[in-house]
Amino acid sequence: MFFQTDTAKDKILIVFDKSITIYGLADLQVLHGNVWVNNFQLNPSANTQRIYSPKTNSLISLTYGGPSGESLIPNDILEVLNANDIKLDCNNCVLLLDKLDFHAIHHKYPEYRYIFGKSEKETLEIYPSEESPLPTLQITESWIRAFQDLNNSVHSVFVCGSKNVGKSTFSRCLLNGFLSNYDKVIYVDFDVGQPEFTPPGLVSARVISKPVFGPPFTHAISNNHHEDFESCKYVGTLNINDNPLEYLKACTSVMTSVHNYINQSKQRYPIIFNSLGWIKGIGLEIIKELNGQNDAKIFFDDLFTTPRVFSKSSQNDLESFVVLENTNLIELSSSSPSQFSFQPFDHRTLRFMFYLSHNPEYPLSFDPRPLSSVPPFVIPFNDVALCIPFEKIERSNYLLAFNASLVALLYNPNYHFDENSTPKNFPRFLRNECEAVGESQCLGYGFIRSIDHKNCLYHLITPLSSDKLSKVNIIARSNMDLQPSMLTPAVRDMNAPYIEHLAAEGLGAMQRRVRQNIKRNALGSHKP
Repeated sequence: MFFQTDTAKDKILIVFDKSITIYGLADLQVLHGNVWVNNFQLNPSANTQRIYSPKTNSLISLTYGGPSGESLIPNDILEVLNANDIKLDCNNCVLLLDKLDFHAIHHKYPEYRYIFGKSEKETLEIYPSEESPLPTLQITESWIRAFQDLNNSVHSVFVCGSKNVGKSTFSRCLLNGFLSNYDKVIYVDFDVGQPEFTPPGLVSARVISKPVFGPPFTHAISNNHHEDFESCKYVGTLNINDNPLEYLKACTSVMTSVHNYINQSKQRYPIIFNSLGWIKGIGLEIIKELNGQNDAKIFFDDLFTTPRVFSKSSQNDLESFVVLENTNLIELSSSSPSQFSFQPFDHRTLRFMFYLSHNPEYPLSFDPRPLSSVPPFVIPFNDVALCIPFEKIERSNYLLAFNASLVALLYNPNYHFDENSTPKNFPRFLRNECEAVGESQCLGYGFIRSIDHKNCLYHLITPLSSDKLSKVNIIARSNMDLQPSMLTPAVRDMNAPYIEHLAAEGLGAMQRRVRQNIKRNALGSHKP
């Protein structure tokens, strides 16, 4: 059974008895029956939930979860159901979806204009799951059994596996399952490439108090985390192979903060550890070390049942180190395979796009203006110290490197300026950059729009509040760059003088990107 009709402007009434798939953005209200969404059960007494289901990831499905104890169907909805001869019973569910317009992203970033719908007018589509034109998230039987077992007996889970096998999706669904039984869940993220609740380049831990119904880049505007605890460390790179020891120190510091928080609160909350997708060589050794430093009762690995081919030695290595006390290894099959053209680079771009555009004054907390049009904060040279950790750059070239660059905003109460190399009205530097960054808490990211040499000011764009920004005393240059489309208007009325189009390279302080996927002719294939 599947029934769909428009009841009012931008409102859609749905009646179904199995499973439906959402493509778009909507506020969901359950009127009759129970519904499962990403391993979280909603009923008529639950608050309205915002569903983010873009085509960048597998679409979200809503599954009928049995009858509810009450039914909250208003009279006007009952009239619509009676007019269409729809009978309600214990075998169906009634939903009301409020279609949300997200036109800001259509105009600001044309390359991602249709991630929430087929067009600017068609921003919400609902299908029976078996008729969905796009891949839908399909939770496997092994996942369902794991969720049930963990909710009943386990408080600490370490999720591990290779890339693109569903670690983040599993962790997200597991988080929602824990929130069905607990008010708060601690989420510890060791994945610097594609973290769940922060922009890339960070390891973090935070308390989550609300379920998540969307991919990671939507969390920046969903406000589902709790403010009473957050620990965040800046790693400075997406490739931990550049400096694995500093990465391990950052992870250890975050876990220490988690243990201190639990001891102070005197309450036991479920903990989810999301690891990096590197399970060979140094990556495997790091996973061993991290898993040995926490008291996780279950160690998950979806390596063995994925379609990828791994050597037997890799499997034996993973099995051999799971000898910690009270630790078990459970094998999981991966979720529905990804069939999209969106690469990790696109997901990172979307995360920075939503993070830096976060503004409560705009609909859906998304500022439609390009970064070049956002009024910046003004920070004097003497208030902060500059650093470029893990890179060797002459300090005379620091301002050139920081101009038009992405930066991490850090707070370290014990940092010290290098007074010998920082005269008055000059940029300040740190004596030991790597050590200072390792001891700092990362409060967020920002973008240095420009540098005023004459007045000794940095012009900084950041979504941080003025209260948080006032704590920042270290600005660290990131080795990641923003897309040019984030900096300038996507649609121009006219071309700039003497410029037909922007070049793809050589923009400000952007870092050179190495392309590894360029096809080259084989040796001897050139014809004379």
